[in-house]
Amino acid sequence: MRFELHAPATMGDDRALTKLDELLSRVEDGVNTLVFEAPEAVEQSQWYQQLRQYRQEFVRRLIQAQDLLQPPSAVVTVKSSQDVVEARELAYTPLTILVENEFSDGALIHAAVEAYASPEVKDTWERGQTVQSRGWTFDPAGGTGQLPKKIDARCNGKRHSRVLTVCDSDEDLPSHLRPKAAKPKSGAVQEAARRHGIPCFVLPLREIENYLPDEFWKEWLNEDPFRTKYKPMIAALKQLSPDQRDHVDMAEDKRLKPGATLGPLFDGSDHPDNPKPSDETLAALTSQGKRGLKERSDKTADVARPANILRLPDYVKAGK
Repeated sequence: MRFELHAPATMGDDRALTKLDELLSRVEDGVNTLVFEAPEAVEQSQWYQQLRQYRQEFVRRLIQAQDLLQPPSAVVTVKSSQDVVEARELAYTPLTILVENEFSDGALIHAAVEAYASPEVKDTWERGQTVQSRGWTFDPAGGTGQLPKKIDARCNGKRHSRVLTVCDSDEDLPSHLRPKAAKPKSGAVQEAARRHGIPCFVLPLREIENYLPDEFWKEWLNEDPFRTKYKPMIAALKQLSPDQRDHVDMAEDKRLKPGATLGPLFDGSDHPDNPKPSDETLAALTSQGKRGLKERSDKTADVARPANILRLPDYVKAGK
């Protein structure tokens, strides 16, 4: 989060100046940034002159660097002593990332940061895990249906909500095949986020497990001889088109059971790139044992999650 400090805020009483020192300490942690509305006047301020020399040097470096910063999505303006007190509290409030499951969703978010974030964001993300007062934290809701309630509980009545949410799309079809009038299954989550003015990121694939690459499943199968029963299911996944693979239910897809309506993505009628899967593939995908792909791979470990999905960031780091 970026704070913009105005000159009047640097001339408060001892309590306000102490809070400003604490805000500067949080900037030193590397999880927030501080810019100055009138940088040429900072060194003459009461606050700057009472700083120790090494902290004065830190402030000078901030001033030199502020013109190089990218425009932020939001800035908290600090114009008064009361603003300083509020800014200090805000700076030490971790960014809360609302998710369905802090382990599997968290693993995907870690992997996304590793794969796509700028060096600056990566650095902030890593620092946020190691500083004494964390820069961010996951807050699990327990399912997409619970996320709107969690958003309301976290954000109601707050001037600045240090909250964003990430959720599965839970969609049966990719966006280019969905009817235009169809309401998104994540609609309630998106509406709650809009109501409180917080960012909402809806993952385009159906669920976290749809992101796992072939190499992941291959190694998972080879780790434990008891997992050989899942080989037909993994082979069946590889037979699907990209759209089908992205939107098949990784627990148990009732659309694909014998005698059921397959739906446009799987019946071969809607798009030449999505042919109807063979009966053998459908049989493997509807096996009762397929539910095991979403069960804990080590039920004795509290942190184990579906198919060792916690290792997904390591796969990204390794370039897999």
